[in-house]
Amino acid sequence: MKNIITQYSLPACIVLFTIFSQWHYVYVEDGANEFMYGFPLIYNCNAFHTSLAQQYFIMEMLIDIGVYFIITTSLLYLFHRFVFSFKKNKWISRVLYIVAFIFINFFIIFNITFSDDNRYYLKRDFNIHHKASGFQFIWQKIDKNKIIEESNQSD
Repeated sequence: MKNIITQYSLPACIVLFTIFSQWHYVYVEDGANEFMYGFPLIYNCNAFHTSLAQQYFIMEMLIDIGVYFIITTSLLYLFHRFVFSFKKNKWISRVLYIVAFIFINFFIIFNITFSDDNRYYLKRDFNIHHKASGFQFIWQKIDKNKIIEESNQSD
């Protein structure tokens, strides 16, 4: 079990966290409708103080990473236990760590370094009301206009 966590689960968790998320279309109290991102908790949304900036919620992000880690560890353990037994393979482990390192660096470089206006908060300090939500991979484009139109029709 220790080998699964150190060799496969941790890098798989990092890769999964950076490429897969859930979008939420919400009404922000005392604000406007907004798209927010995070699974299972919202950890990222557009900043309210200026355009082209993001705000990140650290506690929600850490909980999300923990959930991803539990899911990947559980799936790998069940796969290892009932389907196929993993053997120690340094090459697969190294490739997974290299891919995870690349993904986390792109996440840090593009989301943190390039914008001085990004804000980081310990917790989200505003209330929201969900209107719609869905899942997406990083390469998928969601049709925001269609979602806005559908949620306005249902109100």
